[in-house]
Amino acid sequence: AYLLDNLLSKSGLSGRAFIPLLSSFACAVPAVMSARTIQDPRERLVTIAIAPMLTCSARLPVYTLIIAAVIPDQKVLGVFNLQGLTLFSLYVIGILSAGLAAYITKRFALRKGNIQQFPLLMELPTYRMPNFRHICITLWVRVKAFLKRAGTIIFALSVILWFLVTYPGAPEGALAPAIDYSFAGMLGHIIQPIFAPLGFTWQMCIAMVPGIAAREVVVAA
Repeated sequence: AYLLDNLLSKSGLSGRAFIPLLSSFACAVPAVMSARTIQDPRERLVTIAIAPMLTCSARLPVYTLIIAAVIPDQKVLGVFNLQGLTLFSLYVIGILSAGLAAYITKRFALRKGNIQQFPLLMELPTYRMPNFRHICITLWVRVKAFLKRAGTIIFALSVILWFLVTYPGAPEGALAPAIDYSFAGMLGHIIQPIFAPLGFTWQMCIAMVPGIAAREVVVAA
């Protein structure tokens, strides 16, 4: 935070915003929560607003599937892989868009004279050896929360999705794939015209619907 204070100040932020923004690459939720430590209300609001622009780990599997389906597997300049460059560019675009949004907000705040300067003071805590029991308890709480989410929402949606793509079965003598006659196939053909301007097929529409509740289910779909 201290080393990047000067760099982030060019976009209207301070070094305090570095940790929340860094956390955004893992998940935007703890990033937004950690922004509460920022004193300046304007800087805190800007940090919360731009944190979701950065690519979090939950988007990575979705990006990987889309890139593998859309971007050809070929070399660029004989060294770089085009799919890898596309994935890297998504991270870069997210960082640049977040910086641009923060800079534009800073320019508007300068016009209104709403910029407040809070000096960055580094207060180092007293470092101690971690308590093994506390580490195990914290680890168990985190694992339990994840398993509860994975075992309820994600698992339930996966089972529902399996049922929709399996039943009812294809009639005898059917030439089309069995999924065309399933409940999911019927639903996909109904909503496909809505997403047709985006180039989505009815199969893609089926995969996107359960992603509203949990993005991880899109990979299974």
